[in-house]
Amino acid sequence: MEVKENQSVPTSPVVPSIDDLPNEVLVMIFRLLPFADRLQVCIVCKRWNGLVFSFLDEHIFLCLSQEDRLVPKGALSEYRTYRQVKLCGSTYDGLEDVHGERIEALAAGARSLVLEIREPQKEEFVQLMRKFCHLRSLTMSCEEFFVVDGEDEGRGLLPNLERLAFEQLGDFRDSDSPDLLKLFMRHRTIRHFVIRYCDPDFHKIVLWMDLLEALAPRLLSLSLNINCFLARYPCEMEFKALKVLYLRVQFSVEGFTADELTQAVYRMVNLEDLTIVFFAMVGKHSLKLNGVWQMTKLKKFIANVDSFVLPEIIQPMPHLEQLSIKINDATELQKLKLLCPNLKALEIQSIAFNRELWLPLVTAWPTLEHLNFRVGNQFLGVRMLKTLQSLSNLRKLALSGVYKAANLSILDPVLAIATLQELHVKGTWKGSVSGLNRFCRVFVNEKYVPRSAA
Repeated sequence: MEVKENQSVPTSPVVPSIDDLPNEVLVMIFRLLPFADRLQVCIVCKRWNGLVFSFLDEHIFLCLSQEDRLVPKGALSEYRTYRQVKLCGSTYDGLEDVHGERIEALAAGARSLVLEIREPQKEEFVQLMRKFCHLRSLTMSCEEFFVVDGEDEGRGLLPNLERLAFEQLGDFRDSDSPDLLKLFMRHRTIRHFVIRYCDPDFHKIVLWMDLLEALAPRLLSLSLNINCFLARYPCEMEFKALKVLYLRVQFSVEGFTADELTQAVYRMVNLEDLTIVFFAMVGKHSLKLNGVWQMTKLKKFIANVDSFVLPEIIQPMPHLEQLSIKINDATELQKLKLLCPNLKALEIQSIAFNRELWLPLVTAWPTLEHLNFRVGNQFLGVRMLKTLQSLSNLRKLALSGVYKAANLSILDPVLAIATLQELHVKGTWKGSVSGLNRFCRVFVNEKYVPRSAA
């Protein structure tokens, strides 16, 4: 019996492709891309487009404007579903004439809507909200607000609404019965409320505070930008569930004082994230931190103020992990060390970093993971940067305030920190970054700088 040798047919080697990667890995790669490149990824194939619009669409808005009939090529592809939509126009009828069919197509999939219509009509608003019935977030910016006639006209609108924001509060045409606010007062699902700009001079301002009071017991986050005359109202409300508070207050000669305001805020003991911004046309307002330790759940505190005052006797806040504040001298730094002994992230807002603060800063919080501060050219040097090497857990460092051209090679002592994952520098820089610690991502003026290995 004749035996034949089995001769296999030679095959070409298999070349790995990026398409072989699972969706989870592709999403991780796409997340690292700049926003413009992420959009370019969408046109490669249906799979990539689906991944971007399913997992990475938090910054993707489709804007339809009454002034522009055109939209970017491919933006309305059948393979794209926009969860965030923005509508801009002087009237809803004009917007409907230009983009009526597009609005119909987008409404069902939208979860967030930004509505910028100068003078919306009540019938138009109700009609539009019926279309966008699955919204979870609504942001409005209108010069005048309408009145909803009757209790039943707006009943059942936006049953899933969780976030309500007013970029600019306008006046009511018929201020005797502002039922638009009653419409939102009836909502039991709203957990996040924003007032971006509030002019205290327009008619019936207290009505907006009535809306806030109705929502207050169920709110998880609140963002207010108000005048000191209005600050009294929210301070008298009961926020049982509030976790996040952003409060920007403009002070004048009269009105609610900074001390009254902060003491009311410190009594919100369930807060985990607090931002306080003081703005004054005349004079300065210090933030008194006496009593801030009542907030035993606070993890993040941002104080954008001219100065702060700490009492002689300080109760530590070991739970506070993130702090952003202006530090003027070593005495303030030592007091902050006593107040916040376990900081993981620190941002120093000082206009120029003081040399005498440098060593005390590094020794005060040796386990810092994130550090952000302004450093002038006069303090920027290898010796200063080497002291950062004692921060053994440092993962992210941000340096700004360099206005005279500095060479990027001076950053080598920082790149020598083995734990560092991100380095951000702003200002005037020249040269190139070395290959030290190639696993650290470097950004110059927010632009990613590719590097080769050392």
